[in-house]
Amino acid sequence: MKTINIKGKNYVPVVERLKEFRTLEKFKNWSLETEWLSITQEVATCRVIIRDETGVLKSTGTAMELRDEKSSLVNKTSHVENAETSAVGRALGNLGIGLDGDEVASYEEVSRAKKQQLISSINSMVDERNRDEYEKEYKLSEIGMMSIEDLEVLENQLKINQKALLCEAIASIATNEDMEGILKKYKTKNLGSLDLKDLQSTHDVLVKFSQKCTQKELEDLKTYCKFVDIDMESYIKEHYQKDINELTKREYSQMKKKLNS
Repeated sequence: MKTINIKGKNYVPVVERLKEFRTLEKFKNWSLETEWLSITQEVATCRVIIRDETGVLKSTGTAMELRDEKSSLVNKTSHVENAETSAVGRALGNLGIGLDGDEVASYEEVSRAKKQQLISSINSMVDERNRDEYEKEYKLSEIGMMSIEDLEVLENQLKINQKALLCEAIASIATNEDMEGILKKYKTKNLGSLDLKDLQSTHDVLVKFSQKCTQKELEDLKTYCKFVDIDMESYIKEHYQKDINELTKREYSQMKKKLNS
């Protein structure tokens, strides 16, 4: 039976399974029944039941598909049809038809899931700051029509762009001490060698450290200063050249560490 390879695994298209079911003599006079558990504008859930010539239930398959909203088009207009196709494929697969591949899931089902995963990843890297630029360069409004291979290329390119932007942002807000600590933590000499997840996490921590202290943190610091008999206002002006209310979370952490040592 014809199979299609996705990421090293072979999957049988639903049409191949249906062809087998309709042509094999042993399935003559068997029925394939469709039951809709739910159909709305947002979600479709379908169950397919296969019975033999005497009406005995032989196999079932159930699938649910959500209607896509965010620049996807994978299920934007066809979540009902896709739910039925997936349910048919699963019912036939559970019956033992089309197991030439590596999975019971059909090619169509796995392909949609893979495309949705890639599109979700791509959308997570697009925001109002870069949407117009990326739309012009990559035609984001058409990504639902792209092949899995093209989506993987696009995702990889956006990850490269995202990494470059994060490296630039980190370099602009990190102190020399911060940068030394980051490179030491990840055992590297090059910030660009970090993966996207680690870069995003590092950037978020640095941004948080750059924010002003909360009133609770300032009160906490006052308690420490009073305990070691230090004038907090004078100390901050001398060492950080700023008023108490301008103290950042990074400076708060530094002061607290010194006061505890």
